[in-house]
Amino acid sequence: LSGINKGFEKTRMQDERFSRYMPRLETKIHSFIDWSWNAIDIYKFIKAFDDPYEGAQSFIENKLVILKKVNLLKNKSYRFHPYQNGIIYKVNSSSIFIAHQEYSLVVDDLRFEEQDFLIKNLLGKRLYTPYKYLELGYITTVHHTAEKINVRKN
Repeated sequence: LSGINKGFEKTRMQDERFSRYMPRLETKIHSFIDWSWNAIDIYKFIKAFDDPYEGAQSFIENKLVILKKVNLLKNKSYRFHPYQNGIIYKVNSSSIFIAHQEYSLVVDDLRFEEQDFLIKNLLGKRLYTPYKYLELGYITTVHHTAEKINVRKN
């Protein structure tokens, strides 16, 4: 153990020109998907809220859904119109395919908060997020303490 500190004798201050601060996120508030984003950003967003977190959120027919385990598939021979963003166009035994312009989002884990909706009934349904949920995420900051999570509107 005598050599464990070797190379760590010197400390230096961080150059403030390169510092950044991003506030903490709370999944229940900040994980709602904005379907107007490009598919790559939506893909990264869903991945960011995947395990160990609760998942990204959206709605189908006024029912809250949780999305996890997503992949991105490049549409080679066609392109969806922006109006088709969020429409489930294919469902198979393991995946749900969601239209988004030049890509498809392939979701392997889609759950309803209420378990009364059957996955086989998803074909042709649209994922969407009402603006009030997106706006709440934009105007809310979260501060975590040892005792609790403090949510504050800016």
